[in-house]
Amino acid sequence: MHSTFLQLDPFELVKVQGPDARKFLQGQVSCNLDDLSPSQSLSGALCNLKGRVISDFRLMQLGDDCYLQLESGLGSVVKAVLDKYIVFSKAKTSLVSSRFARYGLLGNDAHRLLTEIFASSPVVDGRVVQERNISIIKIAGLVPRYEIWVDLDSASSSDSDVIATIRLSSLSATGADWTREDMRAGIVHIEAGMTEIYLPQQLNYDLSGLINFKKGCYTGQEIVARMYYRSMARKRLYYLLAGNIDCVPEKYICHLENGSEQRNEVLKMLKDSEGNCHVLAILPVEAVESKNGFYFPGRQQEVALMSQPLPYLP
Repeated sequence: MHSTFLQLDPFELVKVQGPDARKFLQGQVSCNLDDLSPSQSLSGALCNLKGRVISDFRLMQLGDDCYLQLESGLGSVVKAVLDKYIVFSKAKTSLVSSRFARYGLLGNDAHRLLTEIFASSPVVDGRVVQERNISIIKIAGLVPRYEIWVDLDSASSSDSDVIATIRLSSLSATGADWTREDMRAGIVHIEAGMTEIYLPQQLNYDLSGLINFKKGCYTGQEIVARMYYRSMARKRLYYLLAGNIDCVPEKYICHLENGSEQRNEVLKMLKDSEGNCHVLAILPVEAVESKNGFYFPGRQQEVALMSQPLPYLP
């Protein structure tokens, strides 16, 4: 399989710098800053006092500074939350969203291509290889894939040549191809309009590695930990798939429970180039384990949406 290459959608970046930057973030976010290094990025979540997710993020260390990679529209939201608590720390935040260009490379041939161009390529999810003004990050997924960041503040013509070489050595991909791989991996990112609505359990953040239950306290930690250790999740994120079905945007999918139709929230929906319909939805665990049929509203007689295995679920 050839590798495929694309320029990824714009993202936002909050920079946290200063002598107390790591100590400050350790008390705010769900991942363990002790594990962060220039060669290891972290996925995590920023929660409110009630344990609901304000945003998920990828945390990178570049030089001595920390960078939180966020979905478009969340930079000012996250910065405002951090600034409420940072006043007594020797650290400061800034928005630097325009500093990097970001590309995606995916496919079974991606690792070979990167190792031909760079001295090495990351093989473990979250690992980072930094060379010159380019950072390569291994992203979780069912097929090998990587994010490639180019530092525009210091990029040279040789960096542009490297990106051009990768592009010419790969087939073209689309944003939908990248999103489909997120969905197949059970990854959902908090977008504008989704902040402070969902608990980490509902998004599987407690299972997919965004929550470190061995670190110390952080905002919302007590509630997040209590739900994980003392209660069973009644609803979780699931990935469903259907082929040969008209895939139009829907806010809900349905199932029958005791003869009554129940609605379940859809977080992401995508029709791929092969006509398959991909859905990420929050569903009752019992209904999935009981193999209930799921369907779009008013379309019970059509092909059912079938729950698919996720890499981090038993």
